[in-house]
Amino acid sequence: MTFPIYYLLIVYAIISAMAGLFMLFNLYHILMFGLQCYKTAFVTVLYIGAGSAIAWLSYTLIIQFDWTGDIVLNDLIQSIIPTFL
Repeated sequence: MTFPIYYLLIVYAIISAMAGLFMLFNLYHILMFGLQCYKTAFVTVLYIGAGSAIAWLSYTLIIQFDWTGDIVLNDLIQSIIPTFL
């Protein structure tokens, strides 16, 4: 059984979109219900910076890969099973 590698990219995009929604939800709650002082602003900037750094690193790694290939599932399973036995 074979399937294209870009299916993994689709799954990753769905997971990334869900993480983005959670990030927006968290930012809303930090800004609306957080303490109104410099600590809240600092944490918000750190949170946005960390999220942006992860997104940038993810993008730079994803564009380097050739997504046109196929994965042969039978060969993959046969190469994994001997390592556990």
